[in-house]
Amino acid sequence: MASRLQRLARGAALGFRRAPGEIEASVRALIDRERQVHDQVAAQRSPTFASTIARLAQLENDTTAESAVVTFLQNVDSDKRVRDASSDAERELRSFRMASLMRED
Repeated sequence: MASRLQRLARGAALGFRRAPGEIEASVRALIDRERQVHDQVAAQRSPTFASTIARLAQLENDTTAESAVVTFLQNVDSDKRVRDASSDAERELRSFRMASLMRED
């Protein structure tokens, strides 16, 4: 039986091999997920710590690794198309997150 540490290590492996289309799909999925959670949090009638702060913190935890991978590739991949897709991904994520921070709801 594998130890808890071994199970965690297997689950935490990050994949740094991405095609440009995979990067674009990942960014769309990240933005869609973040938008959905932000909309749900903003629409609450009776917000609580668990339904707002904890939920936003969990979202950040869930999306940070994938976001880091797709934006990191611009610095290290040997394929220019992947580097360009990663740069575009970073711009899209920054733009979306800036707009999210400026929401009034």
